[in-house]
Amino acid sequence: MSAEHEAMGRSLELLWGERAQPSRGPRPKMSVDRIVEAAVALADAEGLGALSMQRVAAGLGYTTMSLYRYVPAKEQLVDLMVDHAIGQPPAGLAGAPDWRAALEGWTRAFWQVCHRHPWLLKVQVDRPPVGPNQLSWLEAGLKALAGLGFEGYERVSVVTFVFAAVQGLAKVSIDQRPLSDGADGPVANAYAAALGRYVRPDRYPELAGIMAGGAFDVPEDYPEPDDILPDLEFGLSHLLNGIEAFVQARRSVTG
Repeated sequence: MSAEHEAMGRSLELLWGERAQPSRGPRPKMSVDRIVEAAVALADAEGLGALSMQRVAAGLGYTTMSLYRYVPAKEQLVDLMVDHAIGQPPAGLAGAPDWRAALEGWTRAFWQVCHRHPWLLKVQVDRPPVGPNQLSWLEAGLKALAGLGFEGYERVSVVTFVFAAVQGLAKVSIDQRPLSDGADGPVANAYAAALGRYVRPDRYPELAGIMAGGAFDVPEDYPEPDDILPDLEFGLSHLLNGIEAFVQARRSVTG
């Protein structure tokens, strides 16, 4: 068995509560849950770069070695943190009036999770979801698309695409916050002004054309000038339009 498979096996045991807890000596006051909660609080406050087994142990008042009795490595700790931070999808999704509203609600809810825990976007994604909470989000997304006539792999593809879109745009939104906080105006306006001298119509005709038409101009009274959630909603709306057209076309063929 490869090292990667062994590491995933250890993570799965912890995520699903199958790993035996230390039992020797007095009844332990520490637990995997306490360790994970402390680690998430540290990452929320200082970012993923500040995370270490030593920092988490110190925050709990224990030695670093004592943590390893519960969580064998930082890799497993991060896996536990991700599943804890993402939590369960909103229960209200099950009561959405239709598949479209359910998937829109799923998308907005996951967007909020990313902004509550920005460090989630720094975690390297090198495997499919394996934790109980992650699988609950996948289940909710798949359920939203049930009954539309999709093959199983097609539903997985749609949910995976939306998940990646939310992560990507949330990362852009969060990463540009420092620029927004220190800017005299919206970042989009500053971006257009900075590029104006370099974007020539002979070299970048399409980009120059939309810039001249004010594509990057943000009205002064716009409530959140650097909020790119509307970009996500625009893309999602047209994705859902495409899904709807695809479903109708398939039904017309199959009868």
